[in-house]
Amino acid sequence: MNYPEGASSVRELLKSNPRGMSVTDIAEATGINRNTVSRYLDMLLVSGQAEMNTYGRAKVFYLSQRVPMSAMLDFTKDMVIVLDSGLRIIQINDEVSRFTGKEKDTIIGKEIGSSPLAAFDHPVVRERLEEGIKGSETVEEIRFVRVERETIFRFKIIPTVFEDGSPGVTIILEDITEQKRAEEALRTSEHTYRTLVEEINDVICNVDEDENFCYVSPKITEITGYTPGDLEGKSVGSFLEHGKKKLDLFGDEGSADGEKGRLVRLGFKRKDGNTVPVEASISPIHDIIGDFSGYRLVIRDISEREHSERVLKRWKSFLFSVIENIPSMVMVKSVEEERIVYINKSAEDRLGVKKEFLEDIYVNGKHKSIIPPAINDGGIPVSGDGTQAEGVTAMIEFPGNGPVKVSIKKIPIHGSPGSLKYILIIIDPV
Repeated sequence: MNYPEGASSVRELLKSNPRGMSVTDIAEATGINRNTVSRYLDMLLVSGQAEMNTYGRAKVFYLSQRVPMSAMLDFTKDMVIVLDSGLRIIQINDEVSRFTGKEKDTIIGKEIGSSPLAAFDHPVVRERLEEGIKGSETVEEIRFVRVERETIFRFKIIPTVFEDGSPGVTIILEDITEQKRAEEALRTSEHTYRTLVEEINDVICNVDEDENFCYVSPKITEITGYTPGDLEGKSVGSFLEHGKKKLDLFGDEGSADGEKGRLVRLGFKRKDGNTVPVEASISPIHDIIGDFSGYRLVIRDISEREHSERVLKRWKSFLFSVIENIPSMVMVKSVEEERIVYINKSAEDRLGVKKEFLEDIYVNGKHKSIIPPAINDGGIPVSGDGTQAEGVTAMIEFPGNGPVKVSIKKIPIHGSPGSLKYILIIIDPV
């Protein structure tokens, strides 16, 4: 704003008198009459260049310590553009110059559509600017695409009134590109995590300090018939076999101070009233500052596994019963320990050796006199590569029966790495 020469003189006088001056003091110092001084001071007060304090009936004027708006604009990292009612650029800050690569004097004074900021002169933006001139404030997001990159701005349009009372509008462009990318990356990460949690066969649960479900993954419906909403907010114990209000299943290792989890077998009550066996891995959860905040449970349906184990156990029992009661003598020799580790009932009866004494027999070195050499180590070798030896006949002296001609067959049994671990010996009278 252009001021009369006298107003500039008053401003310079106040600048040299930081403690303040009255109208009379200024009039005497400048030789200007009091009424004119008062008019100049009003101009400086309205423009924000001067301030006034009242002491009793006296008014003391000071040069304003406030920073002019034009200087303040350059303190922000946002782009600021001030337009008049004809959308002509009145003022910009340094950030606009940096963004466009143009000097301020090549931008100020031009209509936005014909300026280096013409990329922002979209019909929708222009409509918002015209609404801003009429008094409507707008906050939106816009994407500005350059050859090398895309920039995302938070676009604020603020109605503005100039000193002469004419309307205008101020545009504030906040670069939120990194923020939006971080939000998108977080959403992608959350989507990936949620998809993983929802698709795996195990059920993921978060439990608070009071042992109530906070979160349950959708897989719970397949296992129990309940939806996550049926469980969330309710006690874990109320859904377990022999449920009770408070549980003791977390133990010391799963306590607030524990770092290791526990693996426990639980009976989970289904919605239909039946119980499904589950295996739960229970681990403590700590918040960002390390305080205990609850537990995480990973629950797996083990009904098929337990069924398979029961079937396998029945088969093992059945096969053991068969081997124990067949007329053939059956023995198992450990290759590593070089001793007989199992004999069936027929072998017990013929050799006069009881299973429970096998360990003592070998510890005391009595095996050579009790187990015939042809059976224990002679006559029928089994090679290290596990080749099965052909059955042969031999005369064996059995206690109380004299020599008996028998057929001896040795079968290799390998361990998991493929090395020879045991030899199965089957003996039948000929």
